[in-house]
Parts: sequence; structure tokens; C-alpha cells
Amino acid sequence: MKGPFHILNGDALLEKFPTAIAGTRIVARECLVDGPVTTSSLKALFELRAQFLSESYKVCTPKEYQRDSASQFKQLLQIPPAAEIHLWFEDDLFCQVNKWFVLYLLQNRHDCSIYEVRPDKRSPYGFSTYTTAALEKLYAAKKPIPLPSLLCELWPAYVNAATDQLQSLAQSLDAEHEPVKKAIKAHLDRLPKDGNLGLPQETLKGIIAELDTDAFGPVFQAFQQRLPFYGFGDLQVKRMWEALQKDS
Repeated sequence: MKGPFHILNGDALLEKFPTAIAGTRIVARECLVDGPVTTSSLKALFELRAQFLSESYKVCTPKEYQRDSASQFKQLLQIPPAAEIHLWFEDDLFCQVNKWFVLYLLQNRHDCSIYEVRPDKRSPYGFSTYTTAALEKLYAAKKPIPLPSLLCELWPAYVNAATDQLQSLAQSLDAEHEPVKKAIKAHLDRLPKDGNLGLPQETLKGIIAELDTDAFGPVFQAFQQRLPFYGFGDLQVKRMWEALQKDS
């Protein structure tokens, strides 16, 4: 592998990644924001995620997950010393949780220079709206990740459902980490509490009642418009939609 190293938030970005930007591309093919993540080891986590994604979404077999997803994360552990690493993640919760995991894997790489490349305020939740030239400009505006050691604590707190710790971490972050603070809030707001299903499910219930339709398409579009900061794709929203239908 040759540096610099670019950790991309998905295959959509990989497909349009500027050829003018040199380096090794590693794709975070996961949706750690959804499903079980509590395990005793990295090997066990990958086995758990392979089972979840193959059974719940049927998007891959366990063998395919190990080949296409787990292998990408394992490459992070093989990055050579003193490398320059760029994290290409959007501001929504979906991408942020994946980024927390990546930072956790890189937590002991103090010899490396770690930067983040983020969308600007025009489209904080999607690299998909950017042209190749615009992506090159975002790369030129990359910034070192401040307080990476503090951010590494986010993944264990998320895994252990340590809401108090997540709130404490959010309070410890300054204005430079506003997207992270918003993502933490979005996560805490989606947790069931006092008979409330959480913000995503309650919003989805309201949309279903408002639109009065059995069609998923219009419901999904409305959800995306109202809660873009979750970054959920159609698979995640449909899973919630089907669960609500079963409970109704």
C-alpha cells in the first residue's frame, strides 16, 4: 500500500474519487449505526456484523462481508509508520459512527498525520452532490483532526450504550467538533425513552399517518427531508417502517 491513505465513506465516493488525488483508497463498507456492535474482539465484531447484514438486509453473505468489508478495516491496521491519513466522512450520524470506529482502530497511530476532508455547509450530508473538481477543492482544504485521542473514546461509549459518557464527551468538544456534537445528539435522540420510540421512529410514525399511504417511496422521501442528519438509506428506513407495520 502506498500513501497517502484515503478512508472513504462508501463505494459511491470511491466511484467518483478524483484520479488526480494520489494514494491508497480504503472503503468503510459498513452501517455501524444500525444493528448489534457489542463484542469482545475485532474478529467477533466482524462475525457479528456479517451475520446481521446477511440476515437482516441480505446484502451479502458472511463470506462476502469478510472479503469486501472486514478486509477494508483490516487494512487500516497495516498502514505503515508515519503515514498521512485522510478521513472522508460526511456529518450525518451514519457516517460519523463509521468514522468513530475508524478513529478507534487508529487510536495508537500517534506517528501518523490524520486529516479530515468534509463536505462544506452547502451539502454537509452528501459528497454525492460534488463534482470531481469540487472534491479536489475539499481535499485541498483538509484539516488536521483536533483532539483525536478524545474522539477515539466515542466508539467504546457508543458500543457500550454509555449515554452519560457520550453526553460528557459532547460537552468536552469545542466548536471545531460541532458536527460530532450534533451526531451525538442525534444518536441520543433516537434512543427509546419514557414510552417514546425515539426521534426517527416517532417521525416515521407521523409521516405514515400524515401521508396515509402503504407505499414506501413517498414515506422514505419525506423522512430524508425531515431528518437528513441521520443519513439513513432506504434499507435502514424500510427496516424501521416494517417494524412499525408489525407493531400496528
